[in-house]
This record gives sequence, C-alpha cells and structure tokens, in this order.
Amino acid sequence: MSKAGHVSLRRALYMPAMVATSKTEWGRAFRDRLAANGKKER
Repeated sequence: MSKAGHVSLRRALYMPAMVATSKTEWGRAFRDRLAANGKKER
C-alpha cells in the first residue's frame, strides 16, 4: 500500500480491503489476477 494520501483514510480502508479480497468473489478474482501478474501476497 502506498504511503501517499490521507493517513486516517488509508488506515480506515485497509481492513475492509483485506476482507473484500478474501471473502468476496470479485475480490478473489482481483487477487488471483494480481498473483498471475507476479504480485506477491501480503
């Protein structure tokens, strides 16, 4: 995650983003597409 932008907003959105990438169908598809392009999981 980039350190650019508003700190409190970034902190507030981090956990919902992590949940979305693991629990929703579109989030898993997004995560899998990033992995296929060589991005590492955190």
